[in-house]
Amino acid sequence: MSAAGYGGAILGFCGGAFLTFVAPFLYPYPIQVSTQAFVPGAPTVVVLFELTMLGMLLSTFLGVFLDSLFPTTADGICEGSERRQDRHLLYLPG
Repeated sequence: MSAAGYGGAILGFCGGAFLTFVAPFLYPYPIQVSTQAFVPGAPTVVVLFELTMLGMLLSTFLGVFLDSLFPTTADGICEGSERRQDRHLLYLPG
């Protein structure tokens, strides 16, 4: 996984942790429902997992998207890139 993916996963996890552990305590009068814990376990795991994956996927997509905008001609790796002017992801010589 790329550094952008790790960074996005960390940011997503931090966002999920904020929503599950900090946000309930921001209300002036928290709502206590019967004997349920104030931060329940199972929904917390789901929110943390989903936001971690969302952050990782969005940052990976953004990293690939930005990387595809800057083609290189170093050592002939990207052959034909000097003719590419339309900046599309796929170049078909023809």
